[in-house]
Amino acid sequence: MEATKKAFLMMMGFPLLTLRDKFGFGKARLNRFMENMLNLYEAYENDYVDLDDLNNTILEETGVTLLEKREGKY
Repeated sequence: MEATKKAFLMMMGFPLLTLRDKFGFGKARLNRFMENMLNLYEAYENDYVDLDDLNNTILEETGVTLLEKREGKY
């Protein structure tokens, strides 16, 4: 499997499976999630947002740090 395809499947597959298994998302909500994810990736590719923007927005709005280290993981 080529690296780009593998990365894409991981980028979408892991969150979709988590949302399904742990939060009960069904087809409609998973499709909405996937569409929004693809829109964000497109915005990133077109330089409308960068990774710092994403991290800062999540931190400011939720208090969650995307890059927070977990002991022994990074």
